Amino acid sequence: MEDVLNNAGAADQGANNTDVTTGAAGQETPKVFTQEEVDKIVKQRISRERERINGMVNDDETIRQELMASKLKLSASKELSEAGLPLDLADFVDYTNEESSRASLDTLKKVYDKAFKAGIASIYKENGRSLTNSYSPIGGRTYAPNSMRSAMGLK
Repeated sequence: MEDVLNNAGAADQGANNTDVTTGAAGQETPKVFTQEEVDKIVKQRISRERERINGMVNDDETIRQELMASKLKLSASKELSEAGLPLDLADFVDYTNEESSRASLDTLKKVYDKAFKAGIASIYKENGRSLTNSYSPIGGRTYAPNSMRSAMGLK
């Protein structure tokens, strides 16, 4: 990159060492730049080129970050779908990098699962039922699922 800037500066320096001006007698005389003027012109052009190249590098890094975030979001959406969770939850995942994405997705799944189970328990409780693995008919006696199956001759 430095070579490109140096070559551009050298080409500019050679092209701008002289300029044509019209003298008092009407004849054209070449204008000669001092070394300080040439150095100043070259430094300005090199500075502009560096800014332009730095802008291109920053744009490239931004594109890489956006691509990584897109890949991570796709992966998180796929994992949420496979787990049977709403895809809207993907908006709450941190896509800064792979580790933070994994950690926030795992936390989100745990919190959602806990909230879902609490909601189901609340609905059962409102209807006078419990979430145990037993069957309780209106008579009040509780039967374990295995005793019901054995009473019917099932395994």
